Amino acid sequence: MKLSLPTIALTAAIFCFTGCNHEKPYKIDDPSQLLPTDPDNPAPPPYSFAPELDNPDTRYISKSLEMIYSRGGILASQSSDKIIMTDLATGEQIEFSGTTNKTGDIANPKLYVNGNSLPIEQASVERTDKKGTWIHIQAPEDEHIVIVVSDL
Repeated sequence: MKLSLPTIALTAAIFCFTGCNHEKPYKIDDPSQLLPTDPDNPAPPPYSFAPELDNPDTRYISKSLEMIYSRGGILASQSSDKIIMTDLATGEQIEFSGTTNKTGDIANPKLYVNGNSLPIEQASVERTDKKGTWIHIQAPEDEHIVIVVSDL
């Protein structure tokens, strides 16, 4: 089979144009961004309060304590600036106070669990409506505390 010179040249040119693209498939100015910051202790995934807004149950949820009104044995009360929840079976109690204008950051938030003050980095009312009030508390060490008081 005889191949002509123009056919060979055209075939070689096609291979060069399609196989010789030297552009990077991505552009990264700082290659260190490709490396994990600490492979032994990766950053936690971002926290989303959205699932909490789907649940109207009155509750207090933290790493060390859960009080859920619907399970029974929990007394809950709410005034304009204070929420108190007490577990009748264990005697554990939380008291949260602060001032706010419906939704947004809470000024001077204070949280007491069994009489002991817990540190708070930030507290905010995520939603308040006729069904209840949803409060998100950010505590040290990336802890997120949920307080919900629904229409009891």
